[in-house]
Amino acid sequence: MTDDSKTPGPAASGDEIHPAAKPFLWIEKPVVHLWFLILLAATSFALGAIDFIHERHEYVDWAEWHG
Repeated sequence: MTDDSKTPGPAASGDEIHPAAKPFLWIEKPVVHLWFLILLAATSFALGAIDFIHERHEYVDWAEWHG
């Protein structure tokens, strides 16, 4: 008798993977997660640098003038 109550593991040959999901299997690799975090950190750093360097406008005066 076989025990069918257990959840099956990942398919060794890839036969149980839906064909529409196969192009997206690279997303589950750890390297992709690392690059996503690096990209997020670089974007945050760049936007913070732009906010620090770029002179802010007088938003309050503009809002009072049009209000």
